[in-house]
Amino acid sequence: MGVLVAAGDLLVECCSRYYKRKRMGLLLLAATIIGIVLVGFISSVFTEKIMLNNRSMDMLTLVTLLISLSHSLYLDIVGMILTKTEEDRTK
Repeated sequence: MGVLVAAGDLLVECCSRYYKRKRMGLLLLAATIIGIVLVGFISSVFTEKIMLNNRSMDMLTLVTLLISLSHSLYLDIVGMILTKTEEDRTK
């Protein structure tokens, strides 16, 4: 559940910071597809169709921390990618 919350927070921050960029729609599409897959995975875990052992739970916790702790780094990377694609179009 934490992975979905951290990824959602990152997406909202990206949208509020870079909403005027041309490639933002592509980023939203990719984030929506990833979000749907994560919701399907989480619902399968909650309904016990997928059983996770301790190691898998620890890996999910680490992924959540990886997303949430380096939040500003990911925002800078998205900004560089969106800026680079706009520069490529103007050439």
